[in-house]
Amino acid sequence: MNPLGTGIGAALPFYMGPRAPAAHSLLAGQHISKRFRLTVAITTLRTLPGDRFDGKELLIKIDVEGAEYGVLRGAERTLTMLPHPTWIVEICLDEFHPAGLNSDYAATFEMFSTQGYEARTADRQNQLVTPSDIRDGIALKWSSLKVFNYIFTPIGK
Repeated sequence: MNPLGTGIGAALPFYMGPRAPAAHSLLAGQHISKRFRLTVAITTLRTLPGDRFDGKELLIKIDVEGAEYGVLRGAERTLTMLPHPTWIVEICLDEFHPAGLNSDYAATFEMFSTQGYEARTADRQNQLVTPSDIRDGIALKWSSLKVFNYIFTPIGK
């Protein structure tokens, strides 16, 4: 179970990469040492914005090294705010994920899709990401999209 959706004040281990200062994660794994660990208190994206941004345009950036789905599970209210926020999410299928392949890769894209969002690559191509792009990547165990960052916007925006 991913505890990121559990609520305010939960204490989680935060693992720091000893050789790569940017290699930090809430998930211990292949590039993250369990030896370099802090305990951090968390909150959810359901709670953090509260009602401060109701009716306002909002941009949310998520870069949580493999814990994207857990973060989104704690963001149900934020995902459905009106107007819908725009999200930039760094998510990898097979690169840099502590477990090798990101088992929540498809579920992350599906969560956005069921809330009325479309995904595009966050690069110059701005390519629409289709369910078949995600399925094909998982079947091949690598993504042909060649990006880590995606923009999720309400369909038609």
